[in-house]
Amino acid sequence: MLKLGNSFGFLNFFVYLCKRKQEILTIIKIKIMGQRTQVLVVKENLKGEKRVFLFHHQWGFGRTMFLCLMDLFLQDYNSSSEIDRNFLGSCNFKTFSRRNCFYHINKTIPRKILKAIDLSNLDTIRAVFDYCDNNNGGMVVHIKELDKYSYSSFKVGFLLGSEDAESVFEGETYNKGNGDAFERWLTPKEYGEMNGGSPYSDPKFTKMFDAFCKYFNMAYFK
Repeated sequence: MLKLGNSFGFLNFFVYLCKRKQEILTIIKIKIMGQRTQVLVVKENLKGEKRVFLFHHQWGFGRTMFLCLMDLFLQDYNSSSEIDRNFLGSCNFKTFSRRNCFYHINKTIPRKILKAIDLSNLDTIRAVFDYCDNNNGGMVVHIKELDKYSYSSFKVGFLLGSEDAESVFEGETYNKGNGDAFERWLTPKEYGEMNGGSPYSDPKFTKMFDAFCKYFNMAYFK
């Protein structure tokens, strides 16, 4: 049996938890659940043959998706002079893989879903993310081989996750104006402003990243 004093202590603690529930829920999401994101890469060689690579990142909000694209681009850029390179052979994140935070998850998605991917049809992309553990959106990259001695063409689009979508809780609207999760393609600037890690993808950073993409003629999904 709890003594009366202990009972009052428990009640006070319970009231304290209730008053700070939103803050506590946020902490739980950050410390336990993570900022779960995915990167979907579609590589296409000179023959028009395609191969899909899907990766999960447990803490992928903020600058992470942007830096992942830079990682992919730099690898392609530096391998463009390799005479015998196997363009469709592999895809990885050399910088991030050392931190053990990127996981290749193709095998967790039904093969028919991956085969049905059509980059001109957002519904087929949503079908892939529906099978993923996601709360902070992700990135889709189309890497198309141009010739054996040039870096490839890149096309990129960002998608908003459920945690950053507009929602209503107890009469209060959160993330107003963001729209629904996976509703539409986002530019780097939009994703930087909307995703949960916006303090880590500030306007100065997203402006730099946008300039990087434009300098290397990267297109954006629309």
